[in-house]
Amino acid sequence: MRRKERQVTDEKQLAQIIEACHCIRIGFSDGGQVYIVPVNFGYVFEN
Repeated sequence: MRRKERQVTDEKQLAQIIEACHCIRIGFSDGGQVYIVPVNFGYVFEN
């Protein structure tokens, strides 16, 4: 995480964020080109 002051560490808050999302977008940079890939996901909170 580049900006520690924006980091979310509370598990309940993380669960709220994840449950509100239907997909995530991952950004990449390759040889000066930037692109974004939308990704569906599943999750299970343990412990």
